[in-house]
Amino acid sequence: MKKILIALCALCVLSALASCGSSVQPAGTAKETETAVKPTEILTAETEEETETQPAVELGERYAYHAVTLNLPAGFTVQEADDTVLAVPSDYPAHTDNIALTFTKNYGNPDSIPDEQLKSEYESAVGALKSFSVERVSMLAHDCMIIDAEFEMNGAVVFQKQYVVFVGGNATHVTFTLAENSEYAEIFRAVVASFSIED
Repeated sequence: MKKILIALCALCVLSALASCGSSVQPAGTAKETETAVKPTEILTAETEEETETQPAVELGERYAYHAVTLNLPAGFTVQEADDTVLAVPSDYPAHTDNIALTFTKNYGNPDSIPDEQLKSEYESAVGALKSFSVERVSMLAHDCMIIDAEFEMNGAVVFQKQYVVFVGGNATHVTFTLAENSEYAEIFRAVVASFSIED
């Protein structure tokens, strides 16, 4: 039913990992501790205290895509194909972290899709999941689903955080794909903070 949502995830992952570079490390090679912070956890909203201690992040120009406008990271380039946008670092594919923007017309009611169905469709696109969660929130006065997924692909651990913003029955998807130990996690957090949404 909502295979478009999951197809975008596969597109992001496959294009990002087509040639695994230095940013992607095989699973189990990174030093793992119980207190390690996953890149997608860094992409959550920050507190006032964290804002004061975080170094300033340099962002680039504003980029408008359907209902969402955001600042892309400085130095990222945009690759457009049909109605799909992939923003990548200048040394891509050496660093495979990316931001994908896709659009689903007439998405329907997001509350009518059970989390288990989303998970099942995600698994059909990327395989077994290490973790998966869906949170339904209000973002800038609009309905939004935030999907977190962690999985292995080509021997590498991949983290994705997808913001699905609903405006007028349509969905704008902003998907952040990060490799384990990504240097872009803080930068992507600043991109999320730069979001604006238009009706």
